[in-house]
Amino acid sequence: MALKRAFDIVVASVGLVVTSPITLSIGFSMAVAYKSSPLYRQIRVGLNNKPFTIYKIKSMSDSKDAQGFLLSDEHRTSRLGKFLRKTHLDELPQLLNILKGDMSIVGPRPVHANVEESKDTKRHLVRPGLTGMVQISGKNLLSHDECLELDHNYVDNHPLSRDFMICVRTPMSIVKFRHAPHFKESAQISHIPNQEALKRKID
Repeated sequence: MALKRAFDIVVASVGLVVTSPITLSIGFSMAVAYKSSPLYRQIRVGLNNKPFTIYKIKSMSDSKDAQGFLLSDEHRTSRLGKFLRKTHLDELPQLLNILKGDMSIVGPRPVHANVEESKDTKRHLVRPGLTGMVQISGKNLLSHDECLELDHNYVDNHPLSRDFMICVRTPMSIVKFRHAPHFKESAQISHIPNQEALKRKID
């Protein structure tokens, strides 16, 4: 574990230095486009089920419908936002999460407390990762069960050599799965109920 943590710190530190011009440029562009802070924060579930604040570059606007409800994630994501998601550039600030110890370079993706995966305790036996087996195997093209199987397999067997292999394959997987859907039909990234969902809850 100590060697893995050292690997995380070194890679995240180098990554922050190398990508800082890109991150600042993208952040400025999104701040101008959305006229708001370019940094997006959300509570996710981490190691040992402990919640932490994850950082991302904001890829969605705060556009609302006539009744004041947020539009769906897909409708609030601009072309630039979709490009950021497709290339995972919106996740560069998570290098800060890695330095803080909230995340690792490789591991199961951190999930929101409201989704089904958050109840799977095995996923939380390791730190969540910036990349992982799911990301290099198909991302949103995979079923829920396939994702869990990959995450469980990683938890059971994650030598540093495997982390290195996943890191090497990540850039290729971004290109290979660039046409994968940005959002799963069964869930919204924001987890904010729309008008119809709210009506059903009230009824």
